[in-house]
Amino acid sequence: MQEFRKELREEQQEVNRFLNNSLVRNYYVTLVATSFAAWTLMFNYGAYNTVFYRTLLAIWVLCTVIFLATVMLPKHERPFGTTQLIGLLLPTLWLISFFLRPFFLNEEQGLYQVVDDVLAFITVLALPNVGYAILIITQGEALRLPWRLLFAMIIIVLVVSVAGYWMGANNYLFLTCEEFAVAGDFMPLNCVSASSGQ
Repeated sequence: MQEFRKELREEQQEVNRFLNNSLVRNYYVTLVATSFAAWTLMFNYGAYNTVFYRTLLAIWVLCTVIFLATVMLPKHERPFGTTQLIGLLLPTLWLISFFLRPFFLNEEQGLYQVVDDVLAFITVLALPNVGYAILIITQGEALRLPWRLLFAMIIIVLVVSVAGYWMGANNYLFLTCEEFAVAGDFMPLNCVSASSGQ
């Protein structure tokens, strides 16, 4: 019994050491949040070969809110420079293109589609800028991590992203069409039915 109590005390000391180390806590919080976001985005892209409109609109909302909140601050208190603020406006260009759609004639629809695809692609490219902005706002202390932990975070998020894409693209190895349907998701073209095995 005493041995068990000793082990509990040692475990509690380890937990307390973790709770008192804000850098390690920031490392974990930032890593979990960014990995989960990367996983979701890349799994869906792998499974459906597209980025869902909900994701694109969520990126737009985040960019817009961060942009507006930043420009409301006095210049000397802004956490971002002009370049990052311009980057936060890129998704807005994509959204504006939807309002311009009715002005394109039938023969110009191909041109509109190209413009829309480019702007959607730019919105996805804005993700690192959005991620960096969110990191500064919510977990600014994470930027004070030693370079090896920052490097480790980048590597882990990249590994999770690649794994998410691969598992999404090869969903038929892990999931069935019925599992997508039960979750309320569209069934990917390459999913297999549990009943038919195809």
